[in-house]
Amino acid sequence: MRLAALEGNGESNDTVTAHKEDYLQRDAQLIYLAELIYALYAFAPFSSNRNINPTTIARYFSGIFHIKIDRVRKKIEEIRLRKKNRTVFLDLLKAALNRQIKEDDLHAPG
Repeated sequence: MRLAALEGNGESNDTVTAHKEDYLQRDAQLIYLAELIYALYAFAPFSSNRNINPTTIARYFSGIFHIKIDRVRKKIEEIRLRKKNRTVFLDLLKAALNRQIKEDDLHAPG
């Protein structure tokens, strides 16, 4: 799903449904989602409920994005076994966020 659709920018549910097939379908993108799930599990920004684990988070994301996220533990093991950079997606995410903030700063009033 596109973030704009999640923010309720006026796109209809039909538009969101039409776009959902475009996102998070390739295996590389699923491993990125597993990396995000693992990071959220490690950071633990959730309530004090100790039953939250990567599989629980994956089920939640599956519902949000309308995709099947299976074998999340296997994907986490693949992440753990990376030799050079274990946080590929998080590094890309951080760089993209910093670029967007700089871009927004350039266009901010005042």
